[in-house]
Amino acid sequence: MSEHLRDVRLHKEKPITTHFDSSHCDDNMYFSVLETLNITGRQERVIREALWIKRLKTMKPFGCNVKDSVFQSTTLIDSI
Repeated sequence: MSEHLRDVRLHKEKPITTHFDSSHCDDNMYFSVLETLNITGRQERVIREALWIKRLKTMKPFGCNVKDSVFQSTTLIDSI
């Protein structure tokens, strides 16, 4: 979350920055907790993030996510 906010504030060339620069400011950014995880491994967290990206349909063209942060193909996520 802080990474997205930092990208917007620093005007880094990322999809979320383009979205906010064109129609919003960082004060318009809100975060919601979707799931609480009791895991410590990065791989498990990234898999859960990819699942939520798929479930909420936040990939382009519906959202700002442009790449699957876990897999080049969504085969594993499709099977979940």
